[in-house]
Amino acid sequence: MTAEINPKDFMTRVDSEGANGYWVEIPNPVGETIREAFEDKDFGGKFGALRAAKAFVIRTIERLPPPANPEPTEKFINNRKTIRIESGVDGISLRRVVNKYSDYYAWEARQRKKVTSNQRPKTVRYSIPRYGYEIAFMMAVKYRYNDIGRPVPDDIVTPDITDETKKFLTEV
Repeated sequence: MTAEINPKDFMTRVDSEGANGYWVEIPNPVGETIREAFEDKDFGGKFGALRAAKAFVIRTIERLPPPANPEPTEKFINNRKTIRIESGVDGISLRRVVNKYSDYYAWEARQRKKVTSNQRPKTVRYSIPRYGYEIAFMMAVKYRYNDIGRPVPDDIVTPDITDETKKFLTEV
């Protein structure tokens, strides 16, 4: 395994009534995202599923072709420019939302669970122009932790506005 690959960056722990295990999503630079589930019951428990998921991530990433642009900061989804900066809290990112009606920045909280297998996870955005930087972030944190069924930890603080974030926020 190379030093820059961290398998946990591609893994999400899922604990629900129907299934317990790890969900792996690996972006493929030349095709669709590679997705795989590793249920605890199929691998002899939580640690067996974790080992299997890590091995899968390492094998898969080593076999993927290198991306055309090694450090993309923008990607186009349905002809909409999206830019994300991760917050340090799992499932929450700062995002520029651009569509034909608006262009603004928001803290985005991604829903962890899916109701059905073919449904995409829901995302909820809290607008920075409407709520302010800190309040929008805390609203996203509250939504995310409510979604996964845990109380919001006391030690979560709003990320500092770094030079990268300032540059990002002044692009509109």
